[in-house]
Amino acid sequence: MDTSGELAGSGLDLAMPARRFRLQQGELNWQGRVAYTGDEAAGLQVSGGLSLDKAEVDAADGETRLVGFDTFSIGSIDMQGLESIDIDELVITNATLADTAPVDEAASPTAVQAKPLEIASLSFDHIGIRDGRRIAIDTIESR
Repeated sequence: MDTSGELAGSGLDLAMPARRFRLQQGELNWQGRVAYTGDEAAGLQVSGGLSLDKAEVDAADGETRLVGFDTFSIGSIDMQGLESIDIDELVITNATLADTAPVDEAASPTAVQAKPLEIASLSFDHIGIRDGRRIAIDTIESR
């Protein structure tokens, strides 16, 4: 298989009760090439760019937002199997991790509300992954 082109979609709402999570996504845009020779993970080749707007992954019970963000973009990716991956630029904006539903203090007066991790902007320049486990990143910037 070897295909090039663009993939665009919006409004994905995927519930997976067996896996205990729900994914909701706004706009998705991919432009690039995907090829697979059938040689397991080593036969996968990917190059292109990706942008994803307004995505949220929640626990199936609806009590915890596992991750959510306004934008996630990869300027360009070049992947030769899982052993060699190069990403030119990766940017995430307005990300929230581990956001739990507010605690009802009347029902549970001793409960402690955990604060979510919030990141206004996180960017990575020149990410290189080799041998599936060695990672090199030129620059990480967070606000």
